Amino acid sequence: MQRRLALVFLLLGAALLCGCQSAETPVAELVTDSIPASVTVDTPYAITVSVPQDAQNADEAPFFGAERIYRPEDGRYEIETKSILAESPGSAVHQISGYAAEELAVVETRRFSMPEYRFAWYAPDGADGWVCRADLFRDGERYYCVICRVRESAGENCGQLATEVFSTVGLFTDEGA
Repeated sequence: MQRRLALVFLLLGAALLCGCQSAETPVAELVTDSIPASVTVDTPYAITVSVPQDAQNADEAPFFGAERIYRPEDGRYEIETKSILAESPGSAVHQISGYAAEELAVVETRRFSMPEYRFAWYAPDGADGWVCRADLFRDGERYYCVICRVRESAGENCGQLATEVFSTVGLFTDEGA
């Protein structure tokens, strides 16, 4: 009986091993489906702004899509333009100021057919901090930012400088790009 049982197991094992051998050669399969792009990349806007005559562009970055910082030689104020990506206005406010949007008085308006967010904050920087104001323009997940910072000790009228700067903000796109 044990011999028969061993013979049955031996034949079963041989049958299983024979089933593993394939007579056909494998055929490579390629996926050639065309998948349409689901995300389109819009040409970003460039930010234009008039700055005081004593302000110099602190970096010589290319104009389109680049961050730009303008400041006078004495460094008493800075005007910055840039674009950022953020998932919400609160996230954009936090990226710019370092504060949660709930901690600041964010005013929402509309300009250039886009939501605009205005807010101000104080940024400590050693013994002489910055009084800051920013405007954000929302275009989907892209935000266009104009930030005006004035040194606390500068004696500069931050409100007057900000009014002059923010009243000249413009957005345009290079349609030839």
